Parts: sequence; structure tokens; C-alpha cells
Amino acid sequence: MNPSVLVVGAGPTGLTLASELFRRGHSPRVIDKAGQATTLSKAIVVHARTLEVFADMGLASALLERGRLLTRVNMYAGGEVVVRASFDELETAYPFALAVSQAETEAVLGEHLHRLGGQVERGVELVRL
Repeated sequence: MNPSVLVVGAGPTGLTLASELFRRGHSPRVIDKAGQATTLSKAIVVHARTLEVFADMGLASALLERGRLLTRVNMYAGGEVVVRASFDELETAYPFALAVSQAETEAVLGEHLHRLGGQVERGVELVRL
């Protein structure tokens, strides 16, 4: 394989980019400095627009199965509510935020990339460009 694209990082963004490149006929090389996929979560919410992108990729239902729908939020300061927001009026098929760990999101994206013929080279770091 002689890739024309190098994707550095196998987080949600890198995995999405690599999958979409594969879907469009490219064969990117995907590297990540970490020796294994994270079990931790740096992000816990997937927003409506991202779910729309994932739906186009055929992945929204897999994430919906793993997450919890948040239809409204309250934000507190000093023990008092300072913001109340509802997602009901979003013009989307996904009028909510999806609470799902980044580890779960990466697992779904990684499985998808593998089905498309891609892989993540772990323990590989970009040190010079």
C-alpha cells in the first residue's frame, strides 16, 4: 500500500476522516502514538450534527444503542440554575445530545474503519514532517 494521505491520531476525528477517505476510494495510513485505544473518555457528548454525519456513514444507530439521550440541560453556578436549555426545537432527526463515552465512540468508528479495510498502526508517532 502506498497511501497518499497520512492520518495522525486515531481519536474520533482521525477515525472519521480515515473512514470517509476509504469510503471515497482512498487508502490512508492511520497512525497513533498510543499503544492501544483509550478506555478513558475525554468527551461524553455527541451532538445532533455529528449524529447526522454518523447516520450518513451508517453508524448512528450503533452509537444510539450505546448512549443515553439528553433532551435538556441545566447549568448551575453557586448552587443556582443559570441556564436551562432544551434540544426539542433543533431541526434535525436527532433533537437531543447523546451521552456516550469517547471510548465507545472510538470503538464504533474503529470497527467501521476495519470493515472498510483500514487499520490503525498503534505505537507509531509522527516525529517529523
